[in-house]
Amino acid sequence: MPIEQSGDWVAICSAATGGQEDEPDEELNPYNKEGALMVWNEDVHMLSGHFREWESYGNDGSVHIWTHNSDANSYDLEGTWKYQHVPHDLAFKPGGSVLAVAERHVHLLYLSMSTDRNCRRLNIYSNLSQGASVSRLSLFGKRSQHSVGAIIWGRGPTASNLYASSEPKEDDFTGFHKAFDAIEGKMIFAFDESGSGDTMDVTEDGRRLALLTRGKERTHSLRIYDIQDANPKAVLVVALEPFASEIEGEVNSAAFSSDGIYLALGRNDNRTHVYDSRRLDRLLFDYEHYGPCRTNPGGESYGVVKVQWVDRSTVTQNGLVTGGHDGCVRFWDPLSAHDSLDNGRILAEMNSDIGAFCIGDRYKGERPLVVGDCTGEVSIFDTRPAGFHSLYR
Repeated sequence: MPIEQSGDWVAICSAATGGQEDEPDEELNPYNKEGALMVWNEDVHMLSGHFREWESYGNDGSVHIWTHNSDANSYDLEGTWKYQHVPHDLAFKPGGSVLAVAERHVHLLYLSMSTDRNCRRLNIYSNLSQGASVSRLSLFGKRSQHSVGAIIWGRGPTASNLYASSEPKEDDFTGFHKAFDAIEGKMIFAFDESGSGDTMDVTEDGRRLALLTRGKERTHSLRIYDIQDANPKAVLVVALEPFASEIEGEVNSAAFSSDGIYLALGRNDNRTHVYDSRRLDRLLFDYEHYGPCRTNPGGESYGVVKVQWVDRSTVTQNGLVTGGHDGCVRFWDPLSAHDSLDNGRILAEMNSDIGAFCIGDRYKGERPLVVGDCTGEVSIFDTRPAGFHSLYR
């Protein structure tokens, strides 16, 4: 259930059990209703574009693009792209207008706004530009039973590059991981790793990439790559701490600190592990959401669903924010002792396990914190939450 902010607007996307058939002849939940996608700016605006389609066994396989209508204070549906397979990820090129869609392939959509003041309309092309032929990047062969999982754009010197990782449809724990030049539409190199992809992140300076994968016999690996030099071989590799035997381990989220030194990994065992990304010789911190599990009875615990570093661009104290299955969004300070009051401080508390959260940029007029739990409840903090009083000064 991702949550994003842009100025005064908050976009909220939720998952619904029983909204569509995930298997043939599956019975739909009669209590399921519209409202899985909305935007909020003092008022709620439902975006009705994704509908039940009885021939689809998962999501409806489409991508919709809306534009803000300032006159009506609403959003208008500008275009719809239908894909044969379900898209797993979307990624906007930072500072640009290219949208990458991760399906079985990576599809590129180029967006440009008309400059005519009397007719402000979004122009959308299913290729990188009007004169280009590039619209699709292939990560693996036609016979591979894989789908594109995570995608991420480079930054700075690698800003025109797109990095993609695949995961298998069956439990064979293999994957394809490649770097593409999105302008030329060609592969730059394939990473020297063949495990099933979990997640990725790129440093703010665009020089290094972290790739998290799963292998056979419950092994999980972290690899650091020098992507600025297009080096396909990992410069650092470490085996992650083992997951408990009763769960299928997964890294849900990875994030470099703004200086590129720390790397935080949000795991589905409800822990956040922090490494020095320059060395990886030992685990620096093991932060646990130690409160009682608030996952609904019979439901699946997703552990720590998101990790996000905060610094002086958003607050006045550097640190790490995480959301876990104890229903809490917590703040951690790597510069303080593990048992310090600054570590594990509750910023917000919900009635169920955390599904998503978003910390806003105060200089852009965004809300300090928006939190959604796995029951679909969303809390929007227009003023600083209790735990944030010591962060915002």
